[in-house]
Amino acid sequence: MIDKQIKTRPYWHVDMKWITALLFIPVFSVTLFLANLYYITNKINAVNVASKLLQAMYAPGGNNTVQEVKEIRKMIQKSPDRSLKPFPGLDIKITEQDLDKYPVDEIKGRVFLEFAKNMYDFDSGETGTFSKFGLMAIFTLEGHQSIGKILLYGVLISLVFLVLLVYFSYGFGRLISVGVTCILVSFPSMLFLTILQKIPKNSLESSGAGEISMQQRIYSFVSTVGPTISQMLLINYITVTILGAVLLFVGIVGQMRYKNMLK
Repeated sequence: MIDKQIKTRPYWHVDMKWITALLFIPVFSVTLFLANLYYITNKINAVNVASKLLQAMYAPGGNNTVQEVKEIRKMIQKSPDRSLKPFPGLDIKITEQDLDKYPVDEIKGRVFLEFAKNMYDFDSGETGTFSKFGLMAIFTLEGHQSIGKILLYGVLISLVFLVLLVYFSYGFGRLISVGVTCILVSFPSMLFLTILQKIPKNSLESSGAGEISMQQRIYSFVSTVGPTISQMLLINYITVTILGAVLLFVGIVGQMRYKNMLK
């Protein structure tokens, strides 16, 4: 037994703890999202994701590629230098040797990969990359730097709320408050990304009329891009979830031991 007088907290500290926690959760969620977006948009990851996004949007894979090969070969044969440049102004070419050596889907992947590399380092001048590439501009160096600036503000605001949450909590409840917040923010996203990673990749198959339904296109898009993004981000959300669980466990055990010592 410890002969110690327990300090009574002001009653309004409890209210402020809950208010701060309710504000901290969305702020921390956005900050964590921005941190992951900043990670995705570094050059290596951005080129990988952007190439898959572009291919999924504009040239999704399928089983009926014989006609595609014939059409591409005709365009190559009509070209003066016996090559096809899908993007004028960029040194990205498709030759007949490529058609003979690689499957069409692999050629598409290589083309969009080269385009994504050029897009990332594109110097937009005063016009800005968003006017040139739209939302895909986040996968450029300029987009990456812009996200970094916003992320800095998010981190600072999150730190303010974290300090307030710790201040208005009490004893081992400080660990519990932060642990619960981490779990609430990261666990749903961790669960979602885990499910997304398990989606089997599905190639587009046209109907007898040669048409592909919107549902097929959406599923093909998600199954192509989803696992790539999930693989990059899942470890981050797992780390935050584990951190939250550890803080929660230590806080509960510490609080129970402390109460027993006071008896």
